[in-house]
Amino acid sequence: MRGIVPIILILNAAASAAPLPVDALWESEGFRRAFTASYGVDARIEPKVTAAEKALLGGVAARMAKGDRSGAAAALAGSELLGGSAALLFNLGGLRFEQGRRDDAIENFEAALKLYPNFRDAHRNLAVALVQEGDLGAAEPHLRRALELGAQDGLTLGLLGYCHSSAGRPQAALQAYRTAALTMPDEAQWKLGEAGALLELEELAAAAAIYQEVLELRPGQAGIWVNLADVRLRQGEPLLAIADLEVARRLGGLAPDDLLSLGHLYLNESLPERALEAYRAGLAAEPPAPLAGMVG
Repeated sequence: MRGIVPIILILNAAASAAPLPVDALWESEGFRRAFTASYGVDARIEPKVTAAEKALLGGVAARMAKGDRSGAAAALAGSELLGGSAALLFNLGGLRFEQGRRDDAIENFEAALKLYPNFRDAHRNLAVALVQEGDLGAAEPHLRRALELGAQDGLTLGLLGYCHSSAGRPQAALQAYRTAALTMPDEAQWKLGEAGALLELEELAAAAAIYQEVLELRPGQAGIWVNLADVRLRQGEPLLAIADLEVARRLGGLAPDDLLSLGHLYLNESLPERALEAYRAGLAAEPPAPLAGMVG
């Protein structure tokens, strides 16, 4: 029976050109450190503050040191200085972003940039909020501008890599992700982004090596096993792909279409009982895999 079923469905998530989602990034300690580090004001590249603004920011910092971020945000929002101060608007935007008020944060960052167009971290933080909103086209120019203004942090570079990848520019994405990893070496999202870019560039062995490296640290990430299986298939290693998909399946991370693909792989390896089991699981899923996926 070997070879009778063309493998045309393979890997619902990984076979597309879409980059790995960055949702996991927002929960990482590296992201929190990189984002909140920008609450200060760097006089070399950021707007100068008046004595009154400095006094207000000192009070805000004291509240934040006590964990009272809501009180800190209220102090900024209620200040008559807010509308004319890029620094205060920027800090309020950061606090509102942390509170999940992204629309308000975006408005604050944009207002800060109107007052001080070369506000580097305001460009970067605005881009972060826009990426979370899914507006990568609007985010990318702000990431580029932050780099032009001297940003060298991994968050700016990594998110630019994500924008490049989403726009179908794998070579540029690869360069950005690799540079991001220099300052955020423990951030798995940049490693996964690099692997995805390598996959798009058909550098299969290098992509597989990165996926395996990440899986040594995060063996419970089903989506990475699925992506590794895609690499195995492109390398002509269907048995290794089956093994990877089975790990993802046991972790509960196989989409219905991927279950049908697993069934096809088993059938190609003359394992009809395993194939039938995978097909049934795909059709029993909610929502079920499309019947069209059963056709080679």
